[in-house]
Amino acid sequence: MIKIDYSGIAPTPKPDKIAAEQVREKLRTHPMNGWVRLPYETEHLRHIIDVAGSVRRASDAVIVAGAGGSSLGARAVIDALGVADVPKFFWCGDNLSGTAMSRLLYALLGYENITVIVISKSGSTLETTVATRFLVPILQERHGDAAREHLIVITEPKQSPLRRFAETLGARTFDIPENVGGRYSVLSPVGLVPIAIAGVDIDELLRGAREQAER
Repeated sequence: MIKIDYSGIAPTPKPDKIAAEQVREKLRTHPMNGWVRLPYETEHLRHIIDVAGSVRRASDAVIVAGAGGSSLGARAVIDALGVADVPKFFWCGDNLSGTAMSRLLYALLGYENITVIVISKSGSTLETTVATRFLVPILQERHGDAAREHLIVITEPKQSPLRRFAETLGARTFDIPENVGGRYSVLSPVGLVPIAIAGVDIDELLRGAREQAER
């Protein structure tokens, strides 16, 4: 029989008005609190929607290369909403074993036009860097000089290996707010770009987020 000893654990205080105010104050002053405002930041939505439309028209497969929070949020939304399976989404970044990459390469043989979305907040995530070095040559082989039109890079608005790589290729880029952590980034371009490409109405998604924020 398993027994759990709780004697060394302080009791959880009951929620009250003072505690709620303390939480709000911590959210207001925390240096990484940008995610709290993401539902209200809509100035970049039209650009994302326009790019998403062009990708949907030009691609029958999309590969999202991002580790952890750089891809899990978008994947959860896309899987939950059950949008149409065109373009087909592939997720690459958490498992870079030879078997996983071979399976991805084999699966891509069935698709003529592909787009790669590379996501890394720091721009130097090892898994994402390896995945990028694997995927970009495939783009170049498929699309030649137009490969840059099939590559989207999402990273912080500062110089990093990934941003320099994107600039060298002339790829489209989106910025991750510096005060938003990866695991809280689904309502930033990290999540909104692939979600919009998948056919989800991101205007409505953010409207729902605002409603919940007000609650």
